[in-house]
Amino acid sequence: MSFIFSHPPEQEGLMITSQSTIMSQSTILIAIPDNAYLSGLVKALSREGLTIQRTTQGDTILSLYQSYQPALIILTDTLSDCDSLDLCQEIRRRSDTVHIMLLSNSTDKVAVFSYGVDDVQALYTERNVLVARIEAHLRRIRMVSSYTGHKPNGVCSGEV
Repeated sequence: MSFIFSHPPEQEGLMITSQSTIMSQSTILIAIPDNAYLSGLVKALSREGLTIQRTTQGDTILSLYQSYQPALIILTDTLSDCDSLDLCQEIRRRSDTVHIMLLSNSTDKVAVFSYGVDDVQALYTERNVLVARIEAHLRRIRMVSSYTGHKPNGVCSGEV
């Protein structure tokens, strides 16, 4: 499996692309301030053939979202430079098709759904469990797309 690594000019983010699987048709935006955890998650997801935009800064999420139109956004409630729940609400205001997963250590996980979040997981969920949940989200996105004919953000079809 080959990967293409690129760093978009004037924006934080490392793009990792694999052209060998159907998963490569989806883009994920991940915002996690813990660089070691973020790097491990990116490495695990890159093995699945996903295109990944990553950042450790909350203030870059909206610009990365606008530029790459991801199918799934994963962020934590520990971003120091912004309020993650307000950010989720703003993203949901801009799109009702993007899936949002919040990684949180909060004990009140139910309240975050009112901000437009689709899934909540513990901040340091086991990597293989998190990858499986991400794949499940992307599978649901593709199923809805195939039934409705609507192509959600970051999902394309046809020959690569």
